Amino acid sequence: MGLAFMRYVWKIEPVATMTEDDIVAAIAPTIQRYLNGDIGPVTSRRQRRRNPR
Repeated sequence: MGLAFMRYVWKIEPVATMTEDDIVAAIAPTIQRYLNGDIGPVTSRRQRRRNPR
């Protein structure tokens, strides 16, 4: 949604005038990482709490 707003609604440069191929090249690695890459450690809520003293 953010990319669509930047490109078509707010027309923020350089996104507004980039070619489709340039946009794909710019954002594809990030989307691919979210789909099947390592996004970091996942901890449960219980593990994140501080130990009481």
